[in-house]
Amino acid sequence: MKISIIVPVGHKDDNFSLIDQIREKFKDCEIILAASYINSKVKNQADKVDQLLSIHNPTRAKALNAGAEIAKNDLLWFLNLNSDLSLIDENDLNNITEDKINIFLLKFKDNELKYYSKATNFQSKYLGLHNAKQSFLIHKKIFNFIGEFTENIKNNYDTNFICKAKKI
Repeated sequence: MKISIIVPVGHKDDNFSLIDQIREKFKDCEIILAASYINSKVKNQADKVDQLLSIHNPTRAKALNAGAEIAKNDLLWFLNLNSDLSLIDENDLNNITEDKINIFLLKFKDNELKYYSKATNFQSKYLGLHNAKQSFLIHKKIFNFIGEFTENIKNNYDTNFICKAKKI
């Protein structure tokens, strides 16, 4: 299954171990880093990724939209740079459904976010409340049908996207 993995990179982000984790775990995927043009450390990742975008005046929503626009594959997987993919494996990708938004369990490398991930996983599993921080995978046709992430929303752009999807 061919997937384009889109990762937004902020101007202060400097831990790119997710890229190595993706390459080790998943084959035949396209990795797109959509990065703040101010981040000079991201340039060191150019040989590890398929596409490296430089975004001016970036928000995460703007970076994700830019990555989705240039993605070569039909399946889009939105990830955060501090994601930990240890809870996700190749079988999870083989079990995705192309006609819906596929949500994966959330885990971060940063210990400070462990309570956030537990709360978000609980909300997702029991309350049906999802957000992009949970690393969701969606077919490009559905993403385009729903409409892009709303770029003028600084926070909760991901929740806004899921709400738009639920309305449709």
